[in-house]
Amino acid sequence: MNSESFKEYNAWPVEFQNLKKITKKEIEEKIKSHTFIFKNFFIDELISIESQEINSHLIFENCFFPKRFEINQSSFKNSLQFKSCRILDLVIRNSKFHGAIFLKNNLIGNFELKRIETKNQINIIDNTFTKKNKILYFTDIKSNDTINIKDSSFQSGISFQHSSFKALVFESVTINSEDKFSINLNGTQCKSFINVKKSTISSQIQLINSNIEDSFFIEKCKIHSLRKSESALTIQRSKICNFIFHKNNIYGSINLSSNSFSRILDLQNSYILNDGRLEIFDCQVNSPSVLNSLHLTGGLLIASSKFQDILKIKDISHSSALNKKNEEYLIEISHSEFQKNLTIELISSKNPSISFTNSNFHKDLILEKINYFSSKKSIAIIDCDISNRLILSTVNEISNCIFKNSYCKILEDEITSWKCNNIFINFNYCLISENSIIDLKERVKWIKNISHTRKNHDDCYAILLKSYKEMNLQHQFKELSFNISDHKREISTGYNRLILSAYKNLIGYGYKPNLLINYILFFIFFGSLIYYFAAERSIITPNQAIVYTDNDIKICSKENWIYCKELPNEYPSFNPLIYSIDTMLPFVDLGQEKSWSIKTNSNKKDFYESISTMEIGNIIRWFQWIQILFGWLSSLIIIAWFSGFIKIDKNN
Repeated sequence: MNSESFKEYNAWPVEFQNLKKITKKEIEEKIKSHTFIFKNFFIDELISIESQEINSHLIFENCFFPKRFEINQSSFKNSLQFKSCRILDLVIRNSKFHGAIFLKNNLIGNFELKRIETKNQINIIDNTFTKKNKILYFTDIKSNDTINIKDSSFQSGISFQHSSFKALVFESVTINSEDKFSINLNGTQCKSFINVKKSTISSQIQLINSNIEDSFFIEKCKIHSLRKSESALTIQRSKICNFIFHKNNIYGSINLSSNSFSRILDLQNSYILNDGRLEIFDCQVNSPSVLNSLHLTGGLLIASSKFQDILKIKDISHSSALNKKNEEYLIEISHSEFQKNLTIELISSKNPSISFTNSNFHKDLILEKINYFSSKKSIAIIDCDISNRLILSTVNEISNCIFKNSYCKILEDEITSWKCNNIFINFNYCLISENSIIDLKERVKWIKNISHTRKNHDDCYAILLKSYKEMNLQHQFKELSFNISDHKREISTGYNRLILSAYKNLIGYGYKPNLLINYILFFIFFGSLIYYFAAERSIITPNQAIVYTDNDIKICSKENWIYCKELPNEYPSFNPLIYSIDTMLPFVDLGQEKSWSIKTNSNKKDFYESISTMEIGNIIRWFQWIQILFGWLSSLIIIAWFSGFIKIDKNN
């Protein structure tokens, strides 16, 4: 005997000296006589078991089948087992199994398993499938138990199309396929889980139009893509309860599109290499999701997807390849909806650029612990609606950002993080979080950094004013309003600038009315000192005719009038403080100004001479005139301010 018929399939050499030759007819006779164990046989004929009902275990051990072995339209009450066999072609079709199908330590050229019904497991363990460029079909299988494929190697892809089973396990499997896919799970129905673990797969895993009622695990695998245009892992139009992807090396992209994940989407501790990209497109995820510790050479895309619960993207890194593609972002999120928080944390990269476009965030958008924004792009938030908080926490050196046509209710940031070249265009927010640094000088500096046009500058100030007002931060609100009005004064000219300067110095543009009150009090108390000084030097004299017509009283003119004892009791005595108040306030009559006046030595001189005569009486008279004028001006301003004629520009 020789093994020429097997050499074309690159099979291992087989020793035949210990095998007994048996014919097809002898096998059929043994099966009819209820002998179902065949050990150490060599069968050099095409074997066909067709339309048989086998009531016991059918076992082939250490047998060699250099030609086709086919089972068709048969029923097995117990298991079918192949152990340590060499089989050119093994085909099992249109059959029912109440027991398990068990293949262990076999060398098989081509293997087909089609239209099978089984109530027990299918175990394919420690086998080698040698035929290249011909897909191994496990299609139209109906199994009520688990299909186990372990410690086996394949030279071509495996298809499980249109099969249903309780669970499917690939563990320690090597598939060296040059086909478009290595594992095809399209149209499958899984009542429990699919687990691909510790395997090396040379081309794509496909899961399309399938339903996994529990979990799809991919763990500790190496998965390649034969072509850059094809993904290494494609999951489309499928319903999956949990998708768990841990500790894998993927040489190509991952495409998740038009899927529904009812519970967990969990991708962690994996490398996606060869410019591979993780794409989540048109998916619905109904439970908390985690993308953690991923190395993405081609970035992350989330598009047209809906997340009903929290999504956390943490510890994302990438190689320098993406840095060369200035047109791309490391993380792109577009046309998606997030019902709860989206958190992006710990991006360790020289170009951790993140783009959000046309997306709705019903809770918080959180960016935390993201460092070194020194690239041409860092954060872009365009046409987004954030219903609650935009949180930028421990984000270092934010530069080259674009916040455009977007809204958030609360902005929570660290003001020192913002650097240069940040553009805000029609970006609105209602509040600044109480957790943020709210130092006014830093905020004004921030506005100057992000403003590139006068309108943009004014819009930012208006938003900041509104935020301070909503937070009831009256001090910051008034200070900022004052600074805005002062900026308007600085850019104005002529009479407008003069009026605004007076408005600033007297009442602080309406935000500091205490200035005017302080001026009035200053003039009153300073005036009282002046008038006390004048009275002590006999510069204050009575102002009524009765004093000068009564000879007994007139004697006091040689002395100081305020100490004159001859003045009648009904004549008001001089009080410098009351006199200053009476002079200062035009609508108040305390009787002092009517009863007392300032004596000068130039009353008969003309106006210009009185100015040039610097006598004490003249100086005090000029001070009184100034006090009267200032009193009228202050009173009119106060009346106008209280009446609303002078309005504070609350919008600025």
